[in-house]
Amino acid sequence: MKASQRLKPVQRLNDFHEQNAARELGGHTRKLDAHRKRLEDLNLYQIEYGRNFLNQGQAGMSASKLQDYQAFMANLTRAIEQQRLIIKQFEAENERLKRQWMATHQRSKAVDSVVDKLVVQESYAEDKRTQKELDDRGNSVKNQLK
Repeated sequence: MKASQRLKPVQRLNDFHEQNAARELGGHTRKLDAHRKRLEDLNLYQIEYGRNFLNQGQAGMSASKLQDYQAFMANLTRAIEQQRLIIKQFEAENERLKRQWMATHQRSKAVDSVVDKLVVQESYAEDKRTQKELDDRGNSVKNQLK
């Protein structure tokens, strides 16, 4: 069996690992995007809610309504901060997954390169053997004609 053929299982395994790493990174990136969208929605909701509160005017508002508003805004602010922390964690994990994918991609490309070089070398060696056989046959025929 040729060396390039013996490396095919290694090549397929590296490709499999690279594809898995890419899928994992892609899925995690989609989750990160969803968390970023949620943060954006929370921020917009906070702005909108604050704007509505100001438009309604604070005059004539009962103390209990004002307390409810302040409590709600405090909860919303906590939710925004919590979402920011989640995003930071997802970003760190995304970077780790990106480095993991890059490492598997580089390994895969390195094995592909080795296999490609072996195929070229094997083809060159086969061409040389074929040429030598043809030369030997030609010399044999030449000697028989003499």
